[in-house]
Amino acid sequence: MDDDKKAFLKSLPYTHCYVRLNEGILRVYEDEAMQNVKQYHQHPDYAKVLYEYEHDKLALLLNEKRVFVKRDDVSLMLFKHFNFETNHYQVINMSEPTFMYDSETKKTSTIEVENAWQAIASHLYIHQLLQNQQQQLAVKKLLGDNLKQRTQIEQLIEMKDTLLKRYLKLRESKLGRIQIKLWERRS
Repeated sequence: MDDDKKAFLKSLPYTHCYVRLNEGILRVYEDEAMQNVKQYHQHPDYAKVLYEYEHDKLALLLNEKRVFVKRDDVSLMLFKHFNFETNHYQVINMSEPTFMYDSETKKTSTIEVENAWQAIASHLYIHQLLQNQQQQLAVKKLLGDNLKQRTQIEQLIEMKDTLLKRYLKLRESKLGRIQIKLWERRS
């Protein structure tokens, strides 16, 4: 692969993507500050990137745990296919030889990529769709919480108005005035 493609791939965002983990002993960190080192002798070959931080560090989902690695310790896998209904995906590695991982069959196979720029464009398109999906979920959650709070506020206002009406009716009645005087004396 030529230098232009390598430089472009290095500049791509890793968030929501999958990465290939180095073979052998894997050094990961349990905290964002990268102080607590943990070594995996056996680990999956691929992991999902949860987010990037400080331009050179990644948070990964590895064995259902969030761990942290340096960006240089993993290699980006490009999306070839992603099914949004089943979350089934196929990712390819652009190194030599090029291989593809299928999440459904959990198998890796060697493939021939005819047009590398087309594969990169396909990855960018799928990545953009994934980002849009995540943003829509965040907005829906915020709006849903806001709508719940609005209905609760409306119910509380209605309860306050009902109490105020009852209190005013109580003040107007003869027994109510006596009761209010008793309350005032007690307090």
